[in-house]
Amino acid sequence: MFSYMRPHLTQTTALELLKWSRISQLTIAVDGIRLNASPEEASWRLETIKIIDKLALSDSRIKKLIYSTNLGLTNHSVRVQEHLFKSTNEIILLEEDNGISTAGLDFLSRQIKSASSPAVFTSYSSGIHGSSNLPSEARKTLFGQLWGNALNASASEALKKAWMDKVVNEEMVELTIHNWLQPKNLSERVMVKIISRYWKWYFHVGLNKPNHTDVALIYAMWASGGVIGAPWSSLSEDLSHLDFRGMNQRISPRDLSHHETDLIHRENLNLCKFCEFNDSRVSRGVVKSRLYGAKYKTLKRLGFPRVE
Repeated sequence: MFSYMRPHLTQTTALELLKWSRISQLTIAVDGIRLNASPEEASWRLETIKIIDKLALSDSRIKKLIYSTNLGLTNHSVRVQEHLFKSTNEIILLEEDNGISTAGLDFLSRQIKSASSPAVFTSYSSGIHGSSNLPSEARKTLFGQLWGNALNASASEALKKAWMDKVVNEEMVELTIHNWLQPKNLSERVMVKIISRYWKWYFHVGLNKPNHTDVALIYAMWASGGVIGAPWSSLSEDLSHLDFRGMNQRISPRDLSHHETDLIHRENLNLCKFCEFNDSRVSRGVVKSRLYGAKYKTLKRLGFPRVE
């Protein structure tokens, strides 16, 4: 579990995780203090570490990873993964504001143990599907909402390679999106073109900026031929609104969409086409998608992403 400066959420989430009957070890990782951290941030981080110390004394299953150097989110995630994969082939990665159910932990455990290729499974789904007769426990997706995840060692290696190379194969991105969505009409073809433009830009950001680990991991799965999976309905919830101390503060839980399943079955892959378009981060509809395209072209002309 990743934590940083939310002591009470760290304690609450850790105690809930320890109730899971299949947990053998809970590692809590805290990044080093940021160079531009405020006095309040530094104080809250120390308070969080004290909470972790107390938890570790009370339960031997808790292990601490407290770092003195802040490397940025992606480098921090990679070094934590390197440490954990020395003793296992699959891990579950959570944050302190990720409230995951026992069903969610069981789902992640089952799915990642059955994967033979690089794989990432998320416990979170932005949609709630109306059908009760679904063909599988998990749906496959290109645009996973990676929040409360399980991944295997080969996925971690793919992430490290993509992160170190920092090269976006734009042709691969275009082919992956086109072959996955298989547009059937003019509106969908326009959408696919704009989605491709957006994700080529977004992958450049994810592989060159320090704080977009989820985007870098999605690219790594596409580039390595890996699998991204998600539940048909979310098995975890956003708790960030319960504590104002956080890097990505929200004032209310994430909204979930309710819709009937637009099921596509292709080569043993079950996916929801509505979710794919919805989770692509590009608004559906020709007018809105063209606005996204104009935004992408403007950003590219201005020199974004700028590598720091």
